[in-house]
Amino acid sequence: MIDLEELLKTVGFFRPQPHLFPKFVMSNRARFIAIDQDMFWVFEAIASHQLHPKIWRNPKLKKFQIWDFDIAEDESAVLEVRSHDDEEAVCTQRFEWVSFPFKSIRFLVVEFRCVTEKNCKVFQYCDLP
Repeated sequence: MIDLEELLKTVGFFRPQPHLFPKFVMSNRARFIAIDQDMFWVFEAIASHQLHPKIWRNPKLKKFQIWDFDIAEDESAVLEVRSHDDEEAVCTQRFEWVSFPFKSIRFLVVEFRCVTEKNCKVFQYCDLP
């Protein structure tokens, strides 16, 4: 079992699918949720949407994304992305059935630049608010 208190004290990055999504990384907190709730598939869905033209062509969404995952009473779910709370969803993905203990959860994806003396790499960094 992973100790959440210890996990929150560390800073690190995790790539859920390094070969499929090499520029998508997640925080230790997001990784804890993925492991604890067996929901790496949600992060893979978020990572795959980074390749959608509505996201990578939108200057606001390249820098900052709000992802809401909402579960209905019938256990269907919707994953939506927007750049601000008061904005309409830019992309939506529906799931017929999910098994998840929460009614909703939010993730943030921000552009992260890793600069060294020799180069600069840009990643999409996913975390909880």
